Amino acid sequence: MAFLKLQKFRYQEAANSYQKTILDGVKEVNSGLFEYKAAKQNYDESLDRLTTQTKIYGLATDKNEIGASAKIDVLYAKEAYLMVEKEEVSNKINSIISIIGLYKAAGGVDLCNDMDL
Repeated sequence: MAFLKLQKFRYQEAANSYQKTILDGVKEVNSGLFEYKAAKQNYDESLDRLTTQTKIYGLATDKNEIGASAKIDVLYAKEAYLMVEKEEVSNKINSIISIIGLYKAAGGVDLCNDMDL
């Protein structure tokens, strides 16, 4: 009888451990998805800012060519453009890193190929 109770205890402990492992995996995937969504949103916003800053730099250059502004204005616009471009590259890198983290959290399985899309 004691042997059966010991076996039952071991079985329950193994089942609890398995459930904890599954829950930890689900939490990790959810966390990875959240990080990816945030990184993707930041990247999309930085692309919009880059587009706007590109237009501003182009306008500053055009104004300088017709003599409506000084060279320093073009340099300020170029500095702002380069800062936004640096931010865009940084956000792209963060997005790629979050994709790798999500891939790792999913156990290295390509989720797109396993789903019926």
